[in-house]
Amino acid sequence: YPASVANWYAAMPSLHVGWTLLMGIALATRSRNRLVRAFGIVLPVAMSAATVLTANHYLADGLAGTMVALAGLAFARQLRADKTGERTRA
Repeated sequence: YPASVANWYAAMPSLHVGWTLLMGIALATRSRNRLVRAFGIVLPVAMSAATVLTANHYLADGLAGTMVALAGLAFARQLRADKTGERTRA
């Protein structure tokens, strides 16, 4: 592809995968409905597969997106724990 059409570096990390992982974690851990919890587990796996199978991302892009999202989640939990004086679960 010409440089004006494609940016080979914009896909790293895949925040489609990262955002979907965060939503999946929220659904799987906060819902009481078994079907919604199952959907929360399947959702990030399906998004990862979709981004690779449609050739929009490499596997490494999804893994990097996963790491960015989990790092952000850990940081947010630590900020909340510091603010409220709670201890976070390991």
